Amino acid sequence: MAGLENISFIQNSPIGFAFHEIIFEGKQPVDSVIIECNTTFEKLTGYDSAFLVGKSILNDLEIFDKSSDWLSFFASVALKEDDIKEFEYSSKPLKRVFKVQVYTNQKNHFTTVFTDITNNLNKEERYFGVAEFETTNQRIYFLKKILESIEDGISILSPQLDVLYANDRMNQWYHSQLPLEKKKCYQVYQNRNNPCNNCPAIKAFKSGKTERGFVDGPLGSEKMFFELFAYPMKNPVTGEVEAIVESLRDVTREKEAENKMRRSQEEFQKQTQRLSPVLCGFWE
Repeated sequence: MAGLENISFIQNSPIGFAFHEIIFEGKQPVDSVIIECNTTFEKLTGYDSAFLVGKSILNDLEIFDKSSDWLSFFASVALKEDDIKEFEYSSKPLKRVFKVQVYTNQKNHFTTVFTDITNNLNKEERYFGVAEFETTNQRIYFLKKILESIEDGISILSPQLDVLYANDRMNQWYHSQLPLEKKKCYQVYQNRNNPCNNCPAIKAFKSGKTERGFVDGPLGSEKMFFELFAYPMKNPVTGEVEAIVESLRDVTREKEAENKMRRSQEEFQKQTQRLSPVLCGFWE
């Protein structure tokens, strides 16, 4: 990307290019700045390169919303040196929808490629904006910081029942199976070679509705019971279920209390049956 001004094809392309550098404080990314950009990127932002160079695409330009952790997303690409991400994004300030590619071929740097696809969309897609994080993997990234703060165990599953994401609580409960990601849920959570019977996640994929069930806790640990809810994640345009969010709540104490109550009732019934002849004789 360096020397962009000398590459006429890129400079005059109808696609917006910008080359960025991640700024660090120690090992922590704190911002990014634009090093170079082409004329189309100037047009879509409304600024010329003299203004754009040295500016932050996140803090100085109104392209991406401020509610999402875009810096961590871009930094995760820049640090891998050979990574590439692609998604569709609706920029409310610019009132345009873009196909965005983010890639890197130089450590601590990344390139953004913007293709304006607004005119290719129907009215419904323009209304929904093809959501900032349209693909399943991008949505997972967006939700990550929220999910890490939840005390319950949270997993996100693909249609093939691969674990796409597991929060800290799940990693703690199933630490013997780490890493959980990219493995089948029934393998890491239930030590099975095939899906569980009456699996709530499978039901939710089929029904498109929230499903509920109960499962045993991790093998090899103290006996635990979980209440499991499977929530479908749907594409806002097509309504297709793209992934399942599984929420596990530890109900071990409730189950133990329930079992204790049941045992007490059974014992009471046994004692009543044993004493019944005696009581009957007494009243006679």
